[in-house]
Amino acid sequence: MKGVFSFTRRTGFAAAAIACLTLGAPAPARAQAPAKLKIVVFGFPSLGAFMPPVIKAKKFDVANGLDITFDQRPPTAYTTQFNSGEYQIGGSAALLTIGLADLRGVKVKYLFNLFDFWGGVVTSRPAVKSVKDLEGKELAAARATTNFQMFDFFAKKLGVDTAKIKVVNTAPPGLVGYAVADRADAVQLWEPAYTLLKAKSPGVRLLDLQMDNTWKSFAGGTQIPYLASPLTQPG
Repeated sequence: MKGVFSFTRRTGFAAAAIACLTLGAPAPARAQAPAKLKIVVFGFPSLGAFMPPVIKAKKFDVANGLDITFDQRPPTAYTTQFNSGEYQIGGSAALLTIGLADLRGVKVKYLFNLFDFWGGVVTSRPAVKSVKDLEGKELAAARATTNFQMFDFFAKKLGVDTAKIKVVNTAPPGLVGYAVADRADAVQLWEPAYTLLKAKSPGVRLLDLQMDNTWKSFAGGTQIPYLASPLTQPG
């Protein structure tokens, strides 16, 4: 399956990021009693939290001979518990997480990924008019996520010294609260958190990351080829 980062902002399930990973567990055979599996996923409002309720409500797991339990974890705990082998299957995260796992010697098989990139930086502070203004200021963000690393890439391309940004590492469920309470100079988040935030705080502003122009200048197009073909690491 092909995954693509798209600069077009999408909402709902079309934007759901659910990368299914496995440390080599064989696919369960159909049987009278469904095979029990535990899958670690990001918690709401991360995009990876959207698909599990649909799978359970529609009983897609049972229809395929499985009884899946989805355990929610914040990104840092997700990575730690998956890489340690505590969970054999992961249903969130993205290619960056898998690449880092591979570098650390984790034998991981990457099954498929659905991921459209859209991330933004929001602020209510009058003094913060551009991403460059974040230097020397606080940014609430989930550092362990691919979305934050993409922000870091685009910010650097705009000439921002991201080392001068004071990042307050926050789990995704806390990002909307940070923005609503105006506890940091800016907050880096993505859908559906952005839409939830706008419903609560319509006056919050989105800083321009110039993603289309930046990526076109860097790579010659406006799409990021994310996974051209299934990628597997020998077990």
